[in-house]
Amino acid sequence: MPSSIFVLEDEQGILNLARLALEDAGYKVYGAGNGKEARAACQLYCEECSAGVFDIEVPGMTAATLDALVQAHFPQKGIVFMSGYPEDYLGGFSAETLQWYEFLKKPFFPQDLVGAVQRAVSRTFNRGNLARNA
Repeated sequence: MPSSIFVLEDEQGILNLARLALEDAGYKVYGAGNGKEARAACQLYCEECSAGVFDIEVPGMTAATLDALVQAHFPQKGIVFMSGYPEDYLGGFSAETLQWYEFLKKPFFPQDLVGAVQRAVSRTFNRGNLARNA
């Protein structure tokens, strides 16, 4: 069964590119374009997601509200943050959120996104096995 991935991206072209690249790689994709859509979609679908891909700056979300969303719906799951800003822009996120993430600098090639998601999904399953064996 393919993994499901959640993608939060406010630029429709990038969201479409992410959806196509990830679906071509065999993933089921749930998407949202702003904070309100993200909160609603996560209530419905994120429990089944193996990883999340998040633009770090979207309408209706601050770093704090995005951090809370990740903490609530993606505990022990792989995370990919993407941004046109440098990676040090992630300073507003909690240590728990930043413990297991991948960072993807925009612009990126579709294969770069797929690779980051594959690493994030791998971390999800490896972390789950570590938790069960602890």
